[in-house]
Amino acid sequence: MIRKLTIILAVGCLLTSMSMGDVWQDLAKYEYGDKTDAGNKAHLLLQDTPVAEHAKIETILIGIVSSKDSTQTGKALACRSLQQIGTEKCVPAVSALLCDKILSHAARLVLEVSESPKASAALLAALPKADENLKAGIIMSLGTRKETTAIKAIAASLGSKDAGTAAAAMRSLAKIGGKQASACLAGATAPAALMPVLRESQIVCAESLDKADAAKICSAIYADTKNSNPVRIAALRGLMKANGKTAAPMVVELLKGKPGYMKSSALRIVASDQCKCLTGAVAAALGKLPEPCQIKVLDVLGQRGDAGAMTAIAALYASESSDLKMAAYTAAGRIGDAACVIPLLTLANDKDHGVSQKAVEIFGIIVTDGVDKILASKISDPKLGPGAISALTRRGCTSAAGEIIKMIENGDTKAKQAGWQAMSQLASDQDLAALMKMVVKITDDGIRKEAANAIKNICTNSSDRRKCFDAIGASYDQADKNMKTLILQIGATTGGVKALATAQKALKSSDEDIRTAAMRALMEWQDSGAADILLDIAKNGKTAKDKILAVRGYIQVTGKDDERKRADMYKKIAPLATRADEKNLIISGLRNIRRSNVNVLNTVAAYIADDSVKATAEQATIDVANRIKRDKKCKDAILKLMKSIKETSKNKSNVSKAGRLYKELGGK
Repeated sequence: MIRKLTIILAVGCLLTSMSMGDVWQDLAKYEYGDKTDAGNKAHLLLQDTPVAEHAKIETILIGIVSSKDSTQTGKALACRSLQQIGTEKCVPAVSALLCDKILSHAARLVLEVSESPKASAALLAALPKADENLKAGIIMSLGTRKETTAIKAIAASLGSKDAGTAAAAMRSLAKIGGKQASACLAGATAPAALMPVLRESQIVCAESLDKADAAKICSAIYADTKNSNPVRIAALRGLMKANGKTAAPMVVELLKGKPGYMKSSALRIVASDQCKCLTGAVAAALGKLPEPCQIKVLDVLGQRGDAGAMTAIAALYASESSDLKMAAYTAAGRIGDAACVIPLLTLANDKDHGVSQKAVEIFGIIVTDGVDKILASKISDPKLGPGAISALTRRGCTSAAGEIIKMIENGDTKAKQAGWQAMSQLASDQDLAALMKMVVKITDDGIRKEAANAIKNICTNSSDRRKCFDAIGASYDQADKNMKTLILQIGATTGGVKALATAQKALKSSDEDIRTAAMRALMEWQDSGAADILLDIAKNGKTAKDKILAVRGYIQVTGKDDERKRADMYKKIAPLATRADEKNLIISGLRNIRRSNVNVLNTVAAYIADDSVKATAEQATIDVANRIKRDKKCKDAILKLMKSIKETSKNKSNVSKAGRLYKELGGK
């Protein structure tokens, strides 16, 4: 058994080796667009090759890179593979490509990731030999490797006449960092176009120094107003990292200044920099800033989330400006201060609707722990209750539903209306039974309206609407006329046996309004469940009005749950549909059946003989025919009907369409 397994493994290795050989041979000769697709195959093969076999592949790749017969494309793709598996062994071969105008970039990427010191030596050796347009790349690769031994050689290019090379030298030294690189950058000069690059490089390099030296460099750059605003802001950020106490007052001064780039940048620094002394400096200046600026600063202080600003923020709770107060509450809520909840809740109950709405919206973004609990405790408060309910609704706090239900039972009119509005969003179908017991007792029209909307929304959002009706329908007998009408409407959306039974009971009512509501509900039934009842009324209804409504209702609900039954069901109502509008409803319903067949075609075509709907029936017949024309079984029936329409129709459009279809199917 062991011998057999050994043989299998040996054969597998042989096949793999053969496969590898073919792929790498193709790669050496590969040009983009070749049918061999060697580049992609080589990439995939490398991903599937065990690490233990990478050394063999590296040898093959070195051969491709070194060979005079390999294509440039093959060499570039070989370098891409060496980026992943290359060792010190490949450095000499790859280094030979550094001065190649086309392959230098591919070679550099291999050496950039190499762990061998020889890679840096190779890059450094190639630098003076390379053409000017290749030097920038080699310099950046040395910077990426943070090669300190290359600082002197890189610094020699700071004054290069080639802007790309000079900029690369600046950025490379910034990446390497340290005192030597910083000194080189400090002594460098640059034309106006490159001055921003030089200053930014000095700032980046300063981060590698001790804080005192970094602060000195960044302070000088920020103080020089000849530098561009983006450069000065970068320097200010660097100074903030090195010496926050020195930088914080500078940020505050910018906040006090005129609107513009510097002020906006200062706000971004406040929002993102976590230096504690910055919080203190900004908070201390908060009360002295103009209101528009205060609002913006409050926003960024909230984003910082530093509790050190709370004293200054809380001082603005007493502001006469509602906008400023709300900005303060928002910031406090983001930071996590529960003390802002009650003052903000007071605003949520303000008589000014705009003020109360803004306050409620703020509750939606407050993350302070315990907010829901505080709000729930104020639900029954006559002054704060409505606002608390609105805030809980905005926060989506479903756990408060029970407390709100209690408040609805005992609160005043305003509180009850707010409570029902909240139930619309927070209650679930499990709350319906308790809610309906309260609904049937409502006498106030305004409260009833809110309650009705809540019940509708709960049912609409429920995953089991028929279960909803179990709770709602149970209250039908105790409900007044308005609520009975609502229950019937909801029954139409839920469907089910119990809802149908309730509608049938309502049809027997002595109250004409309730009977009409029942009929309307049956006409709007969400599936075909009401069809049989409507058909019976259409045949045996007590009044002409009932019969007309029943016919229309039957047509509307037919096929809602399964449109394939629609044609057969329409045949039952067709003799009773005597009005043109009723016939047109049937024709439209047949026309819209997605999975039509000959039965549908013949049913709709039968209406062509009726002058009152002839044109509509012709158009519907053509549409259905087009839908089923690929079914060979339907061909003869379609040809016969299209011939009849094109020969007898008085509608030019129908004649033209029927003629085209007739000809398409081979008619003569």
